[in-house]
Amino acid sequence: MNPANTDAGGPAELSSWQDAWDTLDAMPPAAQASPEALRLRVALSVPLDKWDVGTEAAFLLCDGGREDRETASLFFQAFAVECLRDGDEEGAELFVVHAFDAWPEGKIEIIHPMLGEYFSRVRGAAAEECGEVRD
Repeated sequence: MNPANTDAGGPAELSSWQDAWDTLDAMPPAAQASPEALRLRVALSVPLDKWDVGTEAAFLLCDGGREDRETASLFFQAFAVECLRDGDEEGAELFVVHAFDAWPEGKIEIIHPMLGEYFSRVRGAAAEECGEVRD
């Protein structure tokens, strides 16, 4: 791992989220675009309420490896919960679709019971699209 990314990870582990965010911002652009930095940016976006930036970073992770796609999926689930808390059911459903698309092969564990209905719909639509027979 790049030492700059390790430095940014230190404050996040100590719950100094803004310090970690500032450390990421101070990195050269190439370092900010690394998968490690993007995963950290996504993780920090939730407690810092920086959903737009987190969404951009999560979409960049969607084309990465398993850890990247899982991170993106979990972020999208968290954003879906935030949408539900704000009364935005359409937004919640959209982010559940993004979560499923980011990591469809994974056994996505629902992080909030309110999302179960949305995942059932998305999985059902995906199964029908693939021609799978469902019980």
